[in-house]
Amino acid sequence: MKQLFDSILILGPTASGKTKLAVQLAAHLNSIVISADSRQVYKELNIGSGKDLSEYVFANKKIPYRLIDCCTLEKEFTLVDFIKATQALKIEIESNNILPVICGGSGLYIESMLKPFDLFDAAVDKTYRAYLEALTYQELQELINQLPVKIEVNALNRYQLIRKIEHSQYKAKPLIIKPYRPIVFGLNLNSELRWKRIQDRLNSRFQQGMVAEVESLLQLGISPERLKRLGLEYKYIVGYLLHEFGFEEMKNQLYIDIRKFAKRQMTYFRKMERDGLHINWLDASYETEQMLETCLKVIV
Repeated sequence: MKQLFDSILILGPTASGKTKLAVQLAAHLNSIVISADSRQVYKELNIGSGKDLSEYVFANKKIPYRLIDCCTLEKEFTLVDFIKATQALKIEIESNNILPVICGGSGLYIESMLKPFDLFDAAVDKTYRAYLEALTYQELQELINQLPVKIEVNALNRYQLIRKIEHSQYKAKPLIIKPYRPIVFGLNLNSELRWKRIQDRLNSRFQQGMVAEVESLLQLGISPERLKRLGLEYKYIVGYLLHEFGFEEMKNQLYIDIRKFAKRQMTYFRKMERDGLHINWLDASYETEQMLETCLKVIV
């Protein structure tokens, strides 16, 4: 009989405790953790990306991980790159007969591992990319409206518009995707506890030196525009360092927007559930050990 699942997926909003649970599961299964996060792939992003590599130790044993620290900011790591990497990982997984634990909060990245995507593999034309990046948002909209294929642009940000235009110009081949078949566990929290954890983690990251991390990236020559595309923490801290607003204003607005982001994450996961993904929801207010016991009962 064919095995019904080939992996375990831990999903949930930011600050819900996904990494800790994923690491403990991987430890019990003598397995690895695959990160499904759009920022942790970059070597230079540590505090702001929530990499928390110290958590990848359980019972004095280092737990192997994949898709963390696998490229530098010189390269734009795209969804296509992520799909190609996770497909390559399937070979390692199958040859070693292991049950990997996928961990992440990036809904699109997670979804790309679970079903075929209408994506194409093509090299980036750096000259054309530079031309597009010099255009205003309105000019990008006008350009995309001229394409032979109609594309809805209202929900797209500037970077997404650029990628849509690029894809329309490339002579590319479709990606062949072999989906993962995971048992899925979702971490959920009541709103009050979720907001508290977000606030506590944000305070901790400022204490760890998140502002200094962003400042050092600017000093290394990473452009403010590039950093702002890397998520809320980098966007707001860059704004603060460029004197667009004060520290307290930056910190308060960042907290508000991370709360909104967590709500959007849950909305995305609920949509995945409505589309047919079975999610075993866990109450993330419980201790990790209790959630681990529940997961192992379902898996075994």
